[in-house]
Amino acid sequence: MTPRPSYRVVQWASGNIGARTLRAVVEHPRLTLAGLYVHTSAKAGSDAGELCGLDATGIIATRDIDEITALGADCVLYTPRACDFDEVCRLLASGANVVTTRGEFHRADSLDPAVRRRVEAACDRGGTSIHSTGSSPGFITEALPLVLTSSSGGSTV
Repeated sequence: MTPRPSYRVVQWASGNIGARTLRAVVEHPRLTLAGLYVHTSAKAGSDAGELCGLDATGIIATRDIDEITALGADCVLYTPRACDFDEVCRLLASGANVVTTRGEFHRADSLDPAVRRRVEAACDRGGTSIHSTGSSPGFITEALPLVLTSSSGGSTV
């Protein structure tokens, strides 16, 4: 049996969502943390494990996008509070696929046409893709319906 490949992943941001995805990457047996981008100087220079409540990983947080793009990662988990299309396009053009929780990418047709063209051009240059997902999986699809159903006094199927 051929072993399954490991994917080299960069975590972009280490706030509320980012710290959780960072921890998931570090703990996943088929993912290798390649780098960590942070927005604050207070976090720069910190070990990634320290920023998500785990033991040291040897991966040191940086604020330098050039360091991140030079890593040659397979994927960047892009989870900042605010979206920066210049950052996203640089990451995609560098050859890293992007998975993001940013709502701007949930529906490609809702993007400003000029921004969409930039993102698509960056994907073409890097041979990459971007995938947008929710930041709270399990809430809207699982927990919220249970709460709403329980408060309604019943449901009919």
